[in-house]
Amino acid sequence: MPEIWLNYGITDVVLDIKAENLEQKIDSDGKIMDDFAINEKLNSIDLSKPMELVVLHNSKSILKIISSLFTLCEQKSKPFPKILTDKNNSPHLQANKIEADLYLAFAEKDTWVDNDALKNIKNHFEKNTPNFRMEVYEGTEHGFAFPDRHTYNKNGAEKHWSRISNLFEKSLKSK
Repeated sequence: MPEIWLNYGITDVVLDIKAENLEQKIDSDGKIMDDFAINEKLNSIDLSKPMELVVLHNSKSILKIISSLFTLCEQKSKPFPKILTDKNNSPHLQANKIEADLYLAFAEKDTWVDNDALKNIKNHFEKNTPNFRMEVYEGTEHGFAFPDRHTYNKNGAEKHWSRISNLFEKSLKSK
């Protein structure tokens, strides 16, 4: 089976291409699948095989599909798909090489990053990165710092952008 390796930052993303799919025309007529059709497709996936997800687009639809997939795995007692950060070549494993100040900000409510993940992230970077700071913004949801998102939180965003601005000022000013 042919593979295409895409360089995504310092991470290689592998696309496995089945020969039988090369002859198919991909129809992108913009037809939207209803929930029943999506669940039907998800139920056709062989969940016994290891699965890795690389999410390159964040939307309500994508969140809903991923959430449905995780629910299906839970219902069938199958392992959850791995997200990029679970891989041995994930960029966070290079944290000990970071010399600059590192600031990570998270929303209090985030379907992508649960409390266990936050603890693991904090522990990992505290052990491996000397100039590390992490904040979880109370009362916020994923995307809170961006005014065009439905989860925008003015107070959280202003505090967050102030922190980023201060970090840039400290780190980028001429010496």
